Amino acid sequence: MSFRLSRVLLFLAGCGLGSSGLTHHSVHGVFNPEAPFSVTGTVTDVDWVNPHVFLHVDVTDEDGNTASWQMETVPAGALRRAGITPEMLMASGQKVTVTGIVAHKEPHMGWVHRITYEDGHFYQLGNPALDRGASQPSVTQE
Repeated sequence: MSFRLSRVLLFLAGCGLGSSGLTHHSVHGVFNPEAPFSVTGTVTDVDWVNPHVFLHVDVTDEDGNTASWQMETVPAGALRRAGITPEMLMASGQKVTVTGIVAHKEPHMGWVHRITYEDGHFYQLGNPALDRGASQPSVTQE
């Protein structure tokens, strides 16, 4: 391979690696720290992806209408280090109560602070005080 071609390939590879960093966002960029939510429903899916894990929760209101919420959490690596797996988040059909902050533009999208399960156990995935400062949330399991 020629020196020039290798430099071009190296440059293109660098551009590709850099673009993933440009797509990442701050918590405040998407979510409103002044707009908390609390919903109760059933986890229907967990997207264990980077840069953040997503929960999908079906929430039924008092009139019987169901809304599917998409809720963003901390990175998969942080959950893994805390010993939390996708199966643990799914909770085998248990009802969950999720608290956090809603998205600026999407009505059924939120950033998760805490997930509490019917049996009383919970995962504290974010810290409202830290989110206000746009810091990386902590992950603890209780």
